[in-house]
Amino acid sequence: MSLTSANLVGYLRAEFSKSAKYRLRLFILQLAAAMPAAIAVLILDHNGNVLYALAFLSIALLALWWFVNAQYTRIRGAGQAALRGALLLGSLNETLPQSPSHCAIGFLSHPTLGSMGRVCSCRFGDEGAERIEIIPVDDTGKTKLGFRQFDMPDELAGWKFSAPESHKAYVDDIDTKLSGKVKPLIRLAKAWKFFRNVPVRSFYLEMRIAALMATEQVILYDIDLKNVLNTLWDDQLANVPDPRFPNDAFVLSACSSTSSRTDALSKLGNAATWSQQAMSEKHANRPGAAIGKWNLVYADRFPKYGA
Repeated sequence: MSLTSANLVGYLRAEFSKSAKYRLRLFILQLAAAMPAAIAVLILDHNGNVLYALAFLSIALLALWWFVNAQYTRIRGAGQAALRGALLLGSLNETLPQSPSHCAIGFLSHPTLGSMGRVCSCRFGDEGAERIEIIPVDDTGKTKLGFRQFDMPDELAGWKFSAPESHKAYVDDIDTKLSGKVKPLIRLAKAWKFFRNVPVRSFYLEMRIAALMATEQVILYDIDLKNVLNTLWDDQLANVPDPRFPNDAFVLSACSSTSSRTDALSKLGNAATWSQQAMSEKHANRPGAAIGKWNLVYADRFPKYGA
C-alpha cells in the first residue's frame, strides 16, 4: 500500500490505540504473575505437587508477560515512527509505497535507573517521552509574571534558577500562535537527539526552537527542521540568554561538559548536512533520496521509500 501523511496519521492512531490495550494487558499479567507466589505462602510444605504447579504457572505467566511486552514495544515503536514520517512527509507531499511494517523501529531491551549528582533518571519505557528525571528543588517564590520559581541542582554542585511553568507558558504561547506546530517541531528535534544519542540538553533544544519560531508566520516541518539544525550548527551550540527572561542574567547552555559538547557538535554537523541534502533532493524532485537523507538524520528510524 502507499503511505501518505494522511494515512500514516490513521496508522499511528491505530497503533497507539493497540499499544494502550497491550499496556493494560501487561498490567493484568503483572498482577497475575504475582498471584502464584502469594498463594504459595498459604500452601503447606507437604503439598509439593501444588507448589510445583504454582511455580510452573508463575514461569508461564512471566513468559507470557515478556511476549506481550515485546508486542507492546513493537506496536508503540511503529506508531512513533509513523508520527515522524507523517510530519515530514506532509512537507514533502509524497507517498511511500511500502507496508506500514517498515515503520517499525528498534528498541532498547531493558529499563534502566541511573543517577548523576542530585538528578535521578528513570526509564519506564522505550521512548524518550517515557524517561522521567526526578530533581530536588527549593521553592524560592514567584516570578514577575506570577509563576513559581525554584533553585535546582546544576552540574557544578551548586544551584541554578528554574521556572518550568513560566517556560512552558512561553512555548505554549508561540505554539498557539503557529497553530500547534511548534511542539511537533520540537519533538522532531528531540527524536534526533534521542536516536542519535546526542548529548545536548532537551531544554536547550526546546527553548532555542521556540525562540527561533517566535518570529515565523508559518511552519513547514522539513524546511524549519533543516533551518533549526543549521542555525544551531552555525552558532556552534552557543550559550544564549534565556528568551523567557531576556532582561536577566540567565543563560542557556547546550551541554554539560567540553567532551559532550564536542560529541554533540560532531553529530549536529552530520544532521545539518543531511538535512540540507534532503532539501536539495526534494527540490530536484527526488523524494526517495530526500527521505533517505532524513533516514540518516534519524539513525534508520524513519519510514523507508521503495518501489
